[in-house]
Amino acid sequence: MKAAKKVLIAEDDLLLGIIWQESLMEYGLDVTVAQNGRLAIELLQSINYDLIITDIDLPLVCGKEVIHLLHEVNASTPVVVCSGSISCEQELKDYQIDLFLEKPLDITKKSAQLIKQFLQ
Repeated sequence: MKAAKKVLIAEDDLLLGIIWQESLMEYGLDVTVAQNGRLAIELLQSINYDLIITDIDLPLVCGKEVIHLLHEVNASTPVVVCSGSISCEQELKDYQIDLFLEKPLDITKKSAQLIKQFLQ
């Protein structure tokens, strides 16, 4: 049996993190939610993820630092940023993100399918 692809979601909004987790688990993905940037970094240093979904405004360590560390650990891992600040998309041009999703986000099957394409 093939191992499930691993997804890390760095999201401080507990409800949104749970919705992401449940939506992606429907596709057979192994999903971990980190509610702050420090925990996300600890997880990145110990587990090889296939996809990272991160907010930018995270407590303890910001999402930009999470992305920076990810690129040092595994530059080929796709990064999806989900943020409430559209100006944030322009600021992230130098961070090599693969997809920017603006909050509030309607996490439907369509959104989950869009994320799933990065794992194929």
